[in-house]
Amino acid sequence: MAFLPAEKNGKVMKKQYLLLIFSCILGILNAQELKFVASVNKAKAVVDEQIKLTYSLNAMGNAFNQPDLSAFNLLMGPQQMYGVQQNPNGRSTQTMSFTYIISGKKPGKYLIQPASVRIGNGLVKSNTVEIEIVKNQNTSNQSQASKGNSTAGANDKTTGNDLFIKVTASKTNSIVGDQILVSYKLYSRYSQLNYELSKAPTFNGFYSEDIVLGKNTNGQKETYNGQDYLTAEIKKVLLFPQKSGKLEIPPIELACVVRQRVQAQSIFDQMFGGGYRDVEVDLKSPTVTINVNSPDAIGKPADFNGAVGKLDYSLSLDRNSVKSGEAVNLKLVISGRGNLKLIEPPTLGLAPELEVYDPQIVDNISVSSGGMTGSRTFEYLIIPRAGGEFMLGPLSYSWYDPAKGSWQSKTLQALKLSVAKSSGDQIAVGRGRNSTAPKQLAEDIQYIKVGETDFSHGNGSLFFLSIPFYLLSSLSPVALIVFLLLKKRTQRRRENIGEYRVKEAGSAAGKRLKIAKALLLKGDKNAFYEEIYRALYGYLSDKLRLPVAELNRQKIKELLILSKVPDDITARLLNTLDSCEFARFAPVAESGMNEIFEDASRIIRETENLLKS
Repeated sequence: MAFLPAEKNGKVMKKQYLLLIFSCILGILNAQELKFVASVNKAKAVVDEQIKLTYSLNAMGNAFNQPDLSAFNLLMGPQQMYGVQQNPNGRSTQTMSFTYIISGKKPGKYLIQPASVRIGNGLVKSNTVEIEIVKNQNTSNQSQASKGNSTAGANDKTTGNDLFIKVTASKTNSIVGDQILVSYKLYSRYSQLNYELSKAPTFNGFYSEDIVLGKNTNGQKETYNGQDYLTAEIKKVLLFPQKSGKLEIPPIELACVVRQRVQAQSIFDQMFGGGYRDVEVDLKSPTVTINVNSPDAIGKPADFNGAVGKLDYSLSLDRNSVKSGEAVNLKLVISGRGNLKLIEPPTLGLAPELEVYDPQIVDNISVSSGGMTGSRTFEYLIIPRAGGEFMLGPLSYSWYDPAKGSWQSKTLQALKLSVAKSSGDQIAVGRGRNSTAPKQLAEDIQYIKVGETDFSHGNGSLFFLSIPFYLLSSLSPVALIVFLLLKKRTQRRRENIGEYRVKEAGSAAGKRLKIAKALLLKGDKNAFYEEIYRALYGYLSDKLRLPVAELNRQKIKELLILSKVPDDITARLLNTLDSCEFARFAPVAESGMNEIFEDASRIIRETENLLKS
């Protein structure tokens, strides 16, 4: 064997090392080939039958772009899940999946186009999925299965008028903020029946309050359409529409087991009066449509702040006479029957000398079949900064009364607040329209002492014209300048509250996210998702200059497109809103809550950078 010179030998070794490293990288890339697979649990289903659609990725990605599912009813999703996959070579790979529950609207063959997800700087697409939807012929035969001593195919007696769910809504024409009582009741002509909830409804577009059912809601006898039934109240909920348009009250689904008498098959059955079999039946209630009007469509007054119901307003002060700098409490109480939990604190519009803090909200509210009743109290802390007499009010409020079908209003009489001038008080630069300027009296000038003072004793240094003298002398002008700047800033905010809300939208959303983070740590799931939902909707309302009541998925999408927000951010935002709606009624792991919180924070941060005004 011939040996190469030392220089050439080194070059050969470097080439060999580079070739080895390249081979290892190529092997790793082949071992971790990206796979984004779309699959369904059934390729053929009847109309309204549930289908599970899953997108699985053997890596971690973001900016999931969902397919067009407009040909189907979207019952749930996308539900995002994470996991770890063990490869044959002993390596662990993180995985993620997106799951939908859909159902066909009408018969036909449908091709679901690929979804996509971003990994690094690249975009990975899934395969297409074909689903065939057929007519629903004898759905019960397909959904029932034998159990115990039952036999299949005996379901003609478990459908139609013998077993069904009735949905009752207190009204089908409403206004944003009005309360609607919805009841789901099971009707059965069978003496022995067991059931359990298989799918709870998700009320998109509504604020909901569940009503606790009484102990005697099952097994009640009721005559319906001339037939006697045993009834069971499954769910009762109070709904408040949050947007206008046609909103759907979704169905509820039950898994029932009915015990039926059958012809005796043996001598033992004959001796004991016949045989029995258990038949499984899947029930689904009908969908109810509610027509919701916007307050603007029926002549909304200028001072309307979202209150709907049979309400009353009252105003009171804990005391009518204080010194400047002392606090006084102003209480505004809204009582009656209506959407009390959704009423926002009104703006008082008091004199600038009265420093007003954000109100503390105290609720004394109960929810029952009679509706939401009680009172909501706004307690305002007010600190007068100057002496004088101030009039708090008069204040006027408007609300919509559905029972009367008209707008109602009430003007609260002005309350007089007398503020005595304290020793540290100064004559105010200006006064509001509701205040009386204090008079400068001769007694304001105190007796001037003459003679020597403590600073002029002896031959030591004098306080006059010293460094402390200049420092103290400069405090008053600086304080006055700061006061005038703050006053001017506050005045500008009041004059242009819309621009201020746009600029402060991100800050307001950040405060709600801090509250949501605290609720996440406490494990308060319902309150957490409600706060995330309000943070996103409140941010969009402020940033897009549109009331919350007029926001919906389509409107949000259109406005974000006009604002040149990328499609992936818009899709993630809408997915997060859907996840919050779904999670209020379905169990979600803590990791899912953390993911939704991170998604919401990231979306608001990215959108804020894009919508800077």
